[in-house]
Amino acid sequence: MKIRKARKTDLPDLLELFYQLDIYHLEKTDEIKPIVAEKEYRKNYLLEKIFDQPDKLLAVVEDGGKVVAAGLGMVNRRINHIVFKDSIIGEITDLIVHKKRRQEGLGKSLMNYLEGELALMGCTQFELTVYNFNGEAVSFYEKSGYAKKKTRYVKNRQN
Repeated sequence: MKIRKARKTDLPDLLELFYQLDIYHLEKTDEIKPIVAEKEYRKNYLLEKIFDQPDKLLAVVEDGGKVVAAGLGMVNRRINHIVFKDSIIGEITDLIVHKKRRQEGLGKSLMNYLEGELALMGCTQFELTVYNFNGEAVSFYEKSGYAKKKTRYVKNRQN
């Protein structure tokens, strides 16, 4: 098993992992655009918005020549904010472990790698957002040392 930065040659495996995540979210919430689960859309997103971007980090766990987990992080610089202190925050936006490879410690290893690499990019704090319905992820993040700091409330307008 090896954890490393993603390469464009990883795209087929990455698309499969993101597809698993996208389908799960589409089944659980109406906030996600259905086009997100289309592999060509996700491929273009990764190629145009993630690869080769200095403030983005896409990492993978490779095992036997196949990508079995992926994590996406980005650097958010909060400078001269009207309220908040200046900070450089590493935001973990996605952490995906192939459904057949869960409970093997891959997520924990990948999370540690992402945090380490983001720290090298200047981040002093890490944040993530997870849906309440994703109890498995909530439990994982809490065991990884993350604590709920804010609660976001949503209300849909009634017609």
